[in-house]
Amino acid sequence: MKIFITTQGGQRIDLDVEPNFKTEDVKAKCAEVLRVSIPPDRWHLIFAGKEMKNGKTIFEQGVRKDMFLQLHQDEIMQIDVKTSNDKTIKLEVKPTDTIADVKVKLQEREGIAPEKQRLTFGGQQLKESVMLLDYGIGNNSTLHVIFNVDTIMNVFVKTFEGKTITLHMKPNDKVEDVKKQIQNKLGIAPAMQRLISGEKELKDGQELSEHIIVNNCILNLVSRLPGG
Repeated sequence: MKIFITTQGGQRIDLDVEPNFKTEDVKAKCAEVLRVSIPPDRWHLIFAGKEMKNGKTIFEQGVRKDMFLQLHQDEIMQIDVKTSNDKTIKLEVKPTDTIADVKVKLQEREGIAPEKQRLTFGGQQLKESVMLLDYGIGNNSTLHVIFNVDTIMNVFVKTFEGKTITLHMKPNDKVEDVKKQIQNKLGIAPAMQRLISGEKELKDGQELSEHIIVNNCILNLVSRLPGG
């Protein structure tokens, strides 16, 4: 059967394989086509967002006729991780590292357990099982981390009347949790609230950490017009 491999450089390789080919057999055929002598353990085959395991057949791992796989070579890249107090942590990683791997590296550097970390990139919270390459994270990319996500922090909310109220929140609280606290203090229904950080409106369903809301942040409360 024929399968298609795309490389990091965008090249497509058409391979004739058998269902009982193992992952390392496919890597070897790719090396032949590309005319390179790179050890198989430095190649990574990705299928359906997961790295394929050596010693297993491609059929076992769900590969069928005319399907596409990705081929990545080990390469060390540097990323920056910014903390909520503006500290920058430089890490050496590989594109095939998962977010869980990054959290372990941060734990080694900062001593904070992975479950106490929230990582975001481009405003999106990152899932532990996903690889960096799947998020488009490359060399010199910048991630944001919030540590100790169960720690209470102060969030200041400025109302449209010029009044400022103080809320006690956690980084993993959601935007609607903030709106409920505002309702308790000011009597404004959540449906009539718009919360702004910088120039961006905070969306219900997302955690404060996803919006890089940290201790002593200031949010602006804007009244939502009926039907708006």
